[in-house]
Amino acid sequence: MAYAFILRIVGKDNEERVFSKKRYYTGLRRRLEPGCMVFFVMKKDVDSFIGYGRIKAIVQLKDMEEDEIRMCIRKGWRIRIDFDESMEKFQKPIPIKQVFYGLHRLGRVLHGLELTSSEALRILNFRKSFQAYGWLR
Repeated sequence: MAYAFILRIVGKDNEERVFSKKRYYTGLRRRLEPGCMVFFVMKKDVDSFIGYGRIKAIVQLKDMEEDEIRMCIRKGWRIRIDFDESMEKFQKPIPIKQVFYGLHRLGRVLHGLELTSSEALRILNFRKSFQAYGWLR
C-alpha cells in the first residue's frame, strides 16, 4: 500500500469545494485506500502544496447518488474520495521546489504521484517549521 499521493486541484472554485465538502472526484486509476494521505497541489504563482487530508472512504460510481453519477459521467470521473476531519488547508501555499527541488518540473505528472512515508513526513515537517518560525502567517 502506498502511504501518500499528490492530487492536483485546478481552479479557485474547485479548491473551495474540496476543502468545504471534504470530497474530491477523480478518474485517476491508482490504488487509493482509506488511511492514505493526500497532499493537494495547486498553481499559486508556482506549483505549491496547499493542504492535505487522510482518506476516509473511496466511493465508486455505482454507489453514488443520481446527480453525482451524471456529473461524474459528464466529467470522466470514476470515484469520489471522502476525507476525514483531519483535512487541513495550509494558511499559505508551500512551493514544491522548496520541499523537493526538481519535483516542481513534473507539472501535470504530479497528479497521482505516489509518495513514501518519509516524503510525506518531509512535507508535514516543512510545514511545521514554517509555522513555528512564523513564515506561513
